[in-house]
Amino acid sequence: MKVREILIHALVWLAFLAIITFWQWDIFSLQDSLIHASRMAVISIVVFYSNYYLLLPRLFAKGNTFYYVLSIGAILVGVYIIFELTREWMPRPEFMNFPRRAEFKEIFKDMPRMEPPKNMWARMLPQTAAQTIPMLFFSSLLWFANENRQRKEKEVSLMNENLISEMRFLKSQINPHFLFNALNNIYSLAFRKSDHTPEMIMKLSDMLRHVVYDSSNSVSLNKEVAYIKNYIDFQTLKLGNEKGVTFAYDGINDRLVLEPMLLIPFIENAFKHSNIEDSADGSIDIKLSTEGTIIRLEVKNTFSESTQTKDHTPGIGMQNVQQRLNLVYPDKSKLTKTIQDGVFIVNVEIDTNA
Repeated sequence: MKVREILIHALVWLAFLAIITFWQWDIFSLQDSLIHASRMAVISIVVFYSNYYLLLPRLFAKGNTFYYVLSIGAILVGVYIIFELTREWMPRPEFMNFPRRAEFKEIFKDMPRMEPPKNMWARMLPQTAAQTIPMLFFSSLLWFANENRQRKEKEVSLMNENLISEMRFLKSQINPHFLFNALNNIYSLAFRKSDHTPEMIMKLSDMLRHVVYDSSNSVSLNKEVAYIKNYIDFQTLKLGNEKGVTFAYDGINDRLVLEPMLLIPFIENAFKHSNIEDSADGSIDIKLSTEGTIIRLEVKNTFSESTQTKDHTPGIGMQNVQQRLNLVYPDKSKLTKTIQDGVFIVNVEIDTNA
């Protein structure tokens, strides 16, 4: 037991001893009351903790009900034997606090001790039952309550571990895919001997720093915006121009904090499935805004049926994004997807005050 629990148990038993002592004070002196109360307290403590620490966890919890019942019977017999062995040593009533104490004392002075019933069960059952059954009941009640609490704590702990493991798995799907795209873009630039290659290597370094050092904890929206801008720069350089790609984020509260790498999948999805490379009318429109603690992202991209199947590279899908939102911001996020006139629209709303 912890120190706090030990102190609570000690105080309860001291209170039990005090109650029994004062309960008998009418017929015994204080010293004799303490003797009787101490015997009851010791027996109660032995019965209580024997059931709590030995019988319940080692027999009952393991399904050995027969041996548990047998052990309870052994405790009853043991308590009876203790009462029988100590009966002659216990002080006789003195009626210390009775108004007619002298009269009662004179009556009981020469009265012989009453002989106990000859039938063992008649002697044993009333006293041992009164002494042991309440202790067995309360110790069992406390044990079951403690077991239920520990079970719930284990369930919560296991649930948290599963959530953490699931989050790590989802992140492991996200980060390598982004880095793979970035390396491909740099390779293309280097192959063309572009003057933008050193600049893009520096941008990739910033992206790596964000993934490695920032993605383990919540990050500021400012860092997420910087990552999105670097990603868009990679994609537009790959396309050869920035025509048809817009990213509006002016006026946002970039000090808001959110789960890292949570917004970029929607931008990646827009580039992956848009027809911006093949069509002069292709476009990607990204708008980021904030209101109080709420972050809103709207991503629009043109698409065609052919672009839905042309890229079979494994990456994160909308289902995983929704799952991650549910894990990190339960009841604090909203994700909607619509199609209007050949334009795929995604709206994300996250309340960071979670």
